[in-house]
Amino acid sequence: MRPPRARLAALLCAGLALAGCDRAAPLAASAGPPATDAVAPAAAAGAPVAAAARFVAGAPAQAASLPDDILRGLSTDDRVLDCDEGLVDGRSAFAPGWVLAHRVDLDADGRDDWLVEGRHRCLAGTDGADWWLYAEADAGRRLLLAAGRATAVELLPSRSHGFSDMRLLRGDGVDVHARSDGSVYVLAAADAE
Repeated sequence: MRPPRARLAALLCAGLALAGCDRAAPLAASAGPPATDAVAPAAAAGAPVAAAARFVAGAPAQAASLPDDILRGLSTDDRVLDCDEGLVDGRSAFAPGWVLAHRVDLDADGRDDWLVEGRHRCLAGTDGADWWLYAEADAGRRLLLAAGRATAVELLPSRSHGFSDMRLLRGDGVDVHARSDGSVYVLAAADAE
């Protein structure tokens, strides 16, 4: 059996090889990408985003445990509360299993940030999943973006205000870009740029 570092190195190399094979291909709405696209080279702990990384809604992935402050924020999100199952006796019914957390260092500060993907039927469907982006900070975490529904999220090698730019593929096939304005991420249609 390989030591843990050797396994991590092998997984990282495999992820880089897979990402390199797909780098030139744009996200397509017609045929979903293979499940291996959910394994992003930047998802390794502490790894800065040096190349594009893609996260596909509903693809198998290892989840990270969300901290309490993010769970509290998600429990009051409109998408949770507007869902038939989101409220029970006037209280939020949100549970940690409703989402999947991906860890990635968005600003190359050596701390993994949080890309949160909806997995409960209130937060995901055939048109993709709802996505949130949180930055890790000394004083806790802060919401950078409530992206809404997308079939895939791609972290790009380009940066704005030190944070990785993002591209979201919506269920209707429209690419939407998100860039940091220095405080939060701002969405813009790809053709508007």
